Amino acid sequence: MAVEKARTDIVVLGWIDADSHAGRVEIDGVQWLDRAAGAANEGDSATHLFGWHGKGESGRALSDKDWASTGPDDLLPGGYTALFNNFHRRSPRFSGPANNQPLPPGGAVVIRQGAGAGEKTFGFHLPDSRFHARIRTHCGTCPDTPARWCLAEVIALAADTLIVAPQAGQATILWRGGWDWARHPAASYRAVDIDPGEG
Repeated sequence: MAVEKARTDIVVLGWIDADSHAGRVEIDGVQWLDRAAGAANEGDSATHLFGWHGKGESGRALSDKDWASTGPDDLLPGGYTALFNNFHRRSPRFSGPANNQPLPPGGAVVIRQGAGAGEKTFGFHLPDSRFHARIRTHCGTCPDTPARWCLAEVIALAADTLIVAPQAGQATILWRGGWDWARHPAASYRAVDIDPGEG
């Protein structure tokens, strides 16, 4: 699983219009993804309405130059950005005008397949869920037991991945968050609890 992402990933499995190949994803009335008519010639775009952009495909792949500029102490190649971790389709005739923000809790999702009079829609509401990660450490002043671990940080998690299978009536959502690991001694970490609520 990617530690960070630059944008929200949305994938719509299958459910492609055989004639126009066009499609859109709207959330709360705002267009998040668009697929222009005739876009079915790269990667898995002939199979999925909005599929995966492969790690080796143009527009995502890291070049030999990126790897060559990596020093012996570098953890990541020189050309790396968080956008590399995004797997939503972004080849020509695909665009994501609004997927630069997390999925809104309770948002209304409408997926549009095709265009004109033959357009079909599939819709649902995202869960109205908010999750937080509670980082627990041993503070060194109390017994090293779960009841005595310190609450070191509370991190809000963002819903940044949506994978929808309209024909199966299923959707998967992933929430993600991160913190500066070095802020606490590595040996002090004990648990990460995921809790609903405001923090």
